[in-house]
Amino acid sequence: MNQYILNVINRLRAGEHVVHSEGGNSMAPVIGHREPVLLAPITDENALENNHIVFCKVNSFFTHKIKSIQTMKGKRRYQISNLKGHVNGVISIDKIYGKVVAIGRDKIDAYLTKIGQKK
Repeated sequence: MNQYILNVINRLRAGEHVVHSEGGNSMAPVIGHREPVLLAPITDENALENNHIVFCKVNSFFTHKIKSIQTMKGKRRYQISNLKGHVNGVISIDKIYGKVVAIGRDKIDAYLTKIGQKK
């Protein structure tokens, strides 16, 4: 795992919001190539729903959507996919690090102002 990703994960686990961007078009048109997103820490697993966009790990790290949620033996499992229809796999909550709460610089700034974190 590279230092940048480790830093993002550690900050989210510490309860911080993190601005993040990544390359690729698998989430277009919702998230463009290198478009910044604001990740919020996961504080309540039960608040995650289908179609939420999350920063997660399924073999590699990326920002994709929750396509479906299943409960097996009392534990929730999340099917992760991109917007092109490709299913990446099924993961547990320990592989979901943050949830996208704002997309694009203006919306990120507005969200951070709203929660009192904009300087």
